[in-house]
Amino acid sequence: MNYRTKLYFAFVITSVACLIFGFGILLTELEYSSFSREQNKALTVAATTAALLDVNQIKALIANPTQNNPAYDHFRLQLRKVRDANRGNVVYIKYLYLITANPKDTHSAFFLADAEEDPEFQAVIKQPFHTEHKSSLFHFSKHHVKKTIIREDEGSWITAFAPIIDGEGNYIASIGANIPTQFLFKDLMRFVPYICVSFILAVILAFVIASFFAKRVTLALDNLIGCVKQIEKGNLACKACLETHDEFEELGDAINQMTKGLQERERLKVNFSRYVSDHVLQKILSSTKPTKLEGERRKITVLFSDIRQFTHLSESLPPEQVVALLNEYFKIMLDIIFEHKGTLDKFIGDGLMVEFGAPLDDEIQEKNAVTTAIAMQKALEKLNTTWKQPNIQVGIGIHTGFAIVGNVGSDKRMDYTAIGDTVNIASRLEQMTKSMNRSILISEDTYQAIKEEFSAESLGPITLPGREESIRVYAIEKN
Repeated sequence: MNYRTKLYFAFVITSVACLIFGFGILLTELEYSSFSREQNKALTVAATTAALLDVNQIKALIANPTQNNPAYDHFRLQLRKVRDANRGNVVYIKYLYLITANPKDTHSAFFLADAEEDPEFQAVIKQPFHTEHKSSLFHFSKHHVKKTIIREDEGSWITAFAPIIDGEGNYIASIGANIPTQFLFKDLMRFVPYICVSFILAVILAFVIASFFAKRVTLALDNLIGCVKQIEKGNLACKACLETHDEFEELGDAINQMTKGLQERERLKVNFSRYVSDHVLQKILSSTKPTKLEGERRKITVLFSDIRQFTHLSESLPPEQVVALLNEYFKIMLDIIFEHKGTLDKFIGDGLMVEFGAPLDDEIQEKNAVTTAIAMQKALEKLNTTWKQPNIQVGIGIHTGFAIVGNVGSDKRMDYTAIGDTVNIASRLEQMTKSMNRSILISEDTYQAIKEEFSAESLGPITLPGREESIRVYAIEKN
């Protein structure tokens, strides 16, 4: 199930739950309101009837509570007329009766007269008025409505009592009125169709609103997912364009910032790939430790190479052929350099400047540098055989020492290079290869690290061009 469907159902379920809760409260309020109305109706009928009856006749009936007393039939007739007059659509009185307090027990009462004709349900005179809670059912001297529904074998009732008081304010008797609860529920049932229709319309509206919001939210999400998938495929030009003014827009801005960072990383990757092998580049990118590309002082081994008599070769061949030969030469040499963990610093005309031990540390940088120099000389022999041109020679100088290595330049142009006396010595050694008729010259510092692995001829202390102090120089033969 996708996120839109989940969100849609979440909206719908939440809305329906709120609707059910709301309509439940509404029904409860309607029930309470209907119950209150029926209570008021019962109390009104009881109070009106109490005002119609003759107090003196009631006293006479209480003094002689028998069915032979003329007042008994008189009150039954009056009660029946009032009851029948209040049996309609607005109010329906099921039982209307006259009771009085029991002189022997003030918390109980007995019937004086009942409007009911059916002998099965008719209460006879002096019949006890049964209650569940005699002491709290009603207060004889006050108007009283039972707050809860009274349930008996004959049915459930909403009951109200109205006192009959004589001229001196003394309590004489009470009128009781019962309204069946079926009319209460009948009143509530009038609202059910309206509630059902309202509920259905509200649910439909909830579905529509849920669909709208789910679509609106997931459209923004789809936009972000689509953009991320494009970035995953390598399309770093993709941007998340959202104007939702919410967290999705903030997420879109964050993705755009991430993409900008990836573009910068890719640019650095492309630029740096010109200097190092793919293996070294991937190692730099995957390393958890930050690789310093700004200027730093570190031990490196610098290799300079230059093609001898290149000017004569350029004069004897067309420019296009010279460029093609150089490109082929540089391609082979760079493969050898990268194979031995070298970093291309720059092309210097027909020459190369290479560092070993930067930007990644290399514990055997001197060995790798010398191995590279020998492999370059052997590769040149094969090239000379292939080209069938006048043989060319390459001089290589190598020196190990400390230098400042890193990005050097300005915001508009920057190169990864090495600066320092170590670089100058390696360059001077390469220049000395021609005058000393040697292919590979290395310094004392480089020799001390590789003397156990390579055969080298000591050429003694030599003063390099542009320097006052002499250094010991060694020659490495390519074989």
